[in-house]
Amino acid sequence: MTLISRLIALASRIAAEFSAVRSEMLVLGAKIYTIDINGRFRGYTNERWTGFHTTYGIGAGTFQEDGGTASEPSIIWNQHGPLLKEGHVVKRIDLLAQTTNTHWSASRIRVYHQRATDAANVTRTLIASTDNFSHPNNEWREWSAQPDFVVPDDGFLLVCVKPAVTNNQNGSYFGTAISATMEIPA
Repeated sequence: MTLISRLIALASRIAAEFSAVRSEMLVLGAKIYTIDINGRFRGYTNERWTGFHTTYGIGAGTFQEDGGTASEPSIIWNQHGPLLKEGHVVKRIDLLAQTTNTHWSASRIRVYHQRATDAANVTRTLIASTDNFSHPNNEWREWSAQPDFVVPDDGFLLVCVKPAVTNNQNGSYFGTAISATMEIPA
């Protein structure tokens, strides 16, 4: 492991202690801020989707809420993550990740806005996705998207991850540092 890899891993572990952090700045009259999420997604041999916890959200640190094994993650009405405010714009999603298992070398990622009052009243909108985020040999790799998604109403930012290849080891983890760059229009 190189010095840079060790420093990135250390920074990720330190940042995980603070779960979600917001920083703000003004850019040409619009207010820009970031939502930062640090933690790890659990990998299973049945290649199920995992996401933020229904009770603790991103505060759990290990994201292992079962999203099923279908081609898209199950809608779990009480799953929650950082708050997305109505009218704000998701400008960019950045994800830096590394797995603990060399067999888990590619992932499927979904980023959603979800609003739910109960199991019968859920709206979920896909913000960004990829079906083949490659991260071979336990190397740190980056994925990003620029969705320019205008948040329709207050809700949660959800991220779901699933191995895109056969994962032969339960207890594998997909360690992440995720940043959502947000804009409050002027």
